[in-house]
Amino acid sequence: MKQLLGVFVVCILGLAGFGVYYITRGEDTVAEEIPTAQAEHGPFTVGISEVGVLKAVKSTSVSTSFTGRHRDRGGGRGGGGGRTLSRIVEEETIVKKGDPIAWLDTTEIDQYKLEWESRLKGYEAMRDKQQERLNLQRKDSEVQVKKARANRDFAETELDEANARLSRLDMLLEKGLVAEKAVRDQRRVSRNKKYALETAESALKEALIKREAQEKVINAEIMEADSKFADAQKWMKEIEEQLEASVVRAPVDGMVLHGRRHREKVKEGDMVYPYYALATIPDLSEFRIASQVEEVEIDRVRVGQKADVTVDALPGVKFSAEIEYISQLATERERSIGAGFVDETERTGVRVFETLLTMDGTDKALRPGMSVGIDIVVDRLDNVLYIPSAGVFKRGESSFVYLKEGDRTVTRDVVLGRRNNKAVVVVEGLNEGDEILLEEPTQPLEKVRGVSVASG
Repeated sequence: MKQLLGVFVVCILGLAGFGVYYITRGEDTVAEEIPTAQAEHGPFTVGISEVGVLKAVKSTSVSTSFTGRHRDRGGGRGGGGGRTLSRIVEEETIVKKGDPIAWLDTTEIDQYKLEWESRLKGYEAMRDKQQERLNLQRKDSEVQVKKARANRDFAETELDEANARLSRLDMLLEKGLVAEKAVRDQRRVSRNKKYALETAESALKEALIKREAQEKVINAEIMEADSKFADAQKWMKEIEEQLEASVVRAPVDGMVLHGRRHREKVKEGDMVYPYYALATIPDLSEFRIASQVEEVEIDRVRVGQKADVTVDALPGVKFSAEIEYISQLATERERSIGAGFVDETERTGVRVFETLLTMDGTDKALRPGMSVGIDIVVDRLDNVLYIPSAGVFKRGESSFVYLKEGDRTVTRDVVLGRRNNKAVVVVEGLNEGDEILLEEPTQPLEKVRGVSVASG
């Protein structure tokens, strides 16, 4: 029984000791974890703080260049149809001029190409066949013309001979050396020979006309075949151009940013149309900032004012900027309330003026669309005392700070002057180098070990 009582007492004492250690350790932690800052003396910038978005001053649009004219022939479909985007390089890909950045589906064009290749071969064969037919027809016609001309020449010779014989008989008849009947018979022969010549000349003329007519018909057929062949060549060239246009290439060096379709970025599988903007390639050497200034602050802002710029993605890096444009019309600021699936906005009731700032300098890490913080400088004060705004607390209408004095921390009333989004000018109550707490203690200072409190 005594042994059990001893063990119980030891446990109680152990727990008590651990509790004292934990409480003491906790008090040290509270005191040590409160951040501090010193009052500083020097130039002080008064400004208006806003947020903005980086935009490239210059950018090159990358658009589709296909026309859809390959649809105009075959099937009776009209031009200007859409194409499926089968692939696009990842956003922010760095490319050189001429590099491919997007590919369009070519299934339909490949089918048209096969169709017109077949037509081209057919028209070429038709043209060759007609040319061969013309050559054969020319040979046959030439034979017929030669034959008709030979017949004509023969008939002409026979007529000349009959007429010569008739002339001799006429001379003999005058001398009484032949009978009149012989002359009459020869005259009948001459008339028959003349008729034969006329018939032969008519046949020759007909052969010539027939040859010319047949050649015209075949030539017309050849011209038609040539026209169809040339037309097919034209459309084959068009199809080849459309196939080439199915690979969209970078017009300049730079970084690819996907275009937007409605509110979504272009993606593989989208239907795109002739001269559709697939992407932009911004010039990353020069940026401007799109921002807004609230209506209550607009009287303090003017074109030409300077601003300090911080980029969320580049902690510790600052840039300078200058206001180049302020809208003359106020709009209502909206804020996104979407949950990632539906992009929705709601009105805030705050009236703002659209503002553009030109940013000086750049950084290889900057990208269009990045969020930035903007401190528009509306005034600069020289040689003033200032502290972080986080170190100022309110007691009724008065402002005070927690001032460290050696091992003590005291509250000290202060009179404040101008302020910006980070700091405030101290007109009375502090001196340069004074150290203040930047957070209000989580428990009364009297209970924090090693810290005593005196009222200011």
